[in-house]
Amino acid sequence: MSDSFEVGTVVEGRFELLSSLGGGGAANVWLAKDTRLNIEVALKVMHAGLVGDPARRADFEREAELCSRMMSPHIVRVLSYGVTTTAAALPYIVYESLAGETLDDRIVADRRPSLEETEDVVVHVARALARAHSMGIVHKDIKPGNIFLTTDDRGRMLAKVLDFGIADTITPATGEALREISGTPEYMPLEVLTGAQADARTDLFALAVVAYECIAGVVPYLATEEISELALAMKLAPPSLVSVLSEEAANPLDSWMRRGLAPDAHLRFQSARELAEEFHLAVRQAKAVLGLIPSAAARRSMPPPPHAADPNRVDTVMPTRRSVPPPPTRSSVAPRHSAPPMSIPNSRVPSIPPRPIFVFESQPPPAVRPRPPEKNIAVEETVTTNRDWRKE
Repeated sequence: MSDSFEVGTVVEGRFELLSSLGGGGAANVWLAKDTRLNIEVALKVMHAGLVGDPARRADFEREAELCSRMMSPHIVRVLSYGVTTTAAALPYIVYESLAGETLDDRIVADRRPSLEETEDVVVHVARALARAHSMGIVHKDIKPGNIFLTTDDRGRMLAKVLDFGIADTITPATGEALREISGTPEYMPLEVLTGAQADARTDLFALAVVAYECIAGVVPYLATEEISELALAMKLAPPSLVSVLSEEAANPLDSWMRRGLAPDAHLRFQSARELAEEFHLAVRQAKAVLGLIPSAAARRSMPPPPHAADPNRVDTVMPTRRSVPPPPTRSSVAPRHSAPPMSIPNSRVPSIPPRPIFVFESQPPPAVRPRPPEKNIAVEETVTTNRDWRKE
């Protein structure tokens, strides 16, 4: 079998190709029908020209292995992995089929997420990264093109992380990725651009860039042919968000961005949980300024939120309050750029609720990790194994 697949081709006598979902430098991805189980799947098939490259083939196999170990509602699921029995012997991965679009599709189409949707994206991806990092895995290529937006069974937005093709394990001794770094320059931190190895904070920096791009529509630092120019720009604070928000609304988000994109890795967020919690607070302050959340008096009259936490939701479990906390002090850091402020419905900033409690993966990984799918394993066996996968 060659690389020249067409709609209607049946791969391995089982996967009928329905349409092309695109591809990259390593593989093509097809929407296919599993004729044995009568379900739709995403079939990723390695390019025939790369089969003889041991390093590329190892990367492809690693992607299947890593994704199969990380059972999370925010990471795309691997159903099976195999190699075609034809002379070409093409490796393939069978993924769950997702309905929706990538975050990159939305941004390019000028349909940027709202602040609330941006918070969902950041928290969902942070939860995926928390799971990966707890298992000693760094993704290394977090960007809008690798974040898929779909919906859960209640119709709410659900973000899933795709493409662990260049992901690596992290050494316990140094906390750094083992292999040479690769990725997308605009989403890579300064220390990686200048030769340091990737670690968990590499993914957190990339997620901060994604958050900025969701709000502003552009990345904070634009890559050029000279990496040194990008590295020099990253030593400066990111441009203020006053170009898209009022000064008061931009202040808490600018403060979060300065920390998330700090040139010194030790000054940035050190865990996915910390990043998500602080972003929730920054967004809530911005929404309060913009009048997008109820006043303190209105909140007191509302019924309390349900105590049962939905693992797919970014809702937080709030402690019972006997008194309303004082409003937070405004940031003393002035924005780097001035712009006419947008209309603010309420000049008085409502009080901000206490710090939220997010549900994240907290326990260490099991002593014996689950084995990845064997080559050519039947999809139904993997589906049975994954049927009771634990939600976070």
